[in-house]
Amino acid sequence: ARAILDPSNPLGIDKDAVLGNMAAHLDVDRGYETAVEAVLRSWLDAVLVKDADSAVRIIRKLESAKAGPARIIAAGASSGVRSAGASALASHVKCADNVAPAIQALIGNVTVTDRFEDIPSPVPAGAAYVTKTGALIRGNGCMEYWTSDAASANPVSRKHVLTEAKKSLSEMERESAGASAAVRAITQEIDAIE
Repeated sequence: ARAILDPSNPLGIDKDAVLGNMAAHLDVDRGYETAVEAVLRSWLDAVLVKDADSAVRIIRKLESAKAGPARIIAAGASSGVRSAGASALASHVKCADNVAPAIQALIGNVTVTDRFEDIPSPVPAGAAYVTKTGALIRGNGCMEYWTSDAASANPVSRKHVLTEAKKSLSEMERESAGASAAVRAITQEIDAIE
């Protein structure tokens, strides 16, 4: 993936074909970060490209240059089975319109739930369920539990932490400016009295 995203473009890749890494394109609703990472964890650092033809061209360049491994997602891809309704995990992920088909291909068949009791048994073939705490149950019998040891290990959580920190900083700067103005006003009053 490094060779694909390298600004010096050692592979001579069409820059317009590369959209960046997947995590940079996602905004996940608060409280759903772990569920999204449980499903997408191996894909969050994947390189997102505009379409399948571009993905094939890039893979061929990687192979011929022996430039190392990479996970690539074509933004124009689609999934077969999709969950419907408000419990679809994809409904908790916001992204640009050109990225949406790739997200649907990756998590369009995933339903998020708060409780294990809400997961049908057996899970239908082609479907998957994930709890907000990271238990992933797939209809093909593959299951896993994902949890971050720290928010810093989760790219989606890191993005939320950064966004919240920027909001807090902005608010503190506004408050600080207000306090500075108040101190100046009091200082002027004191100077006027003396």
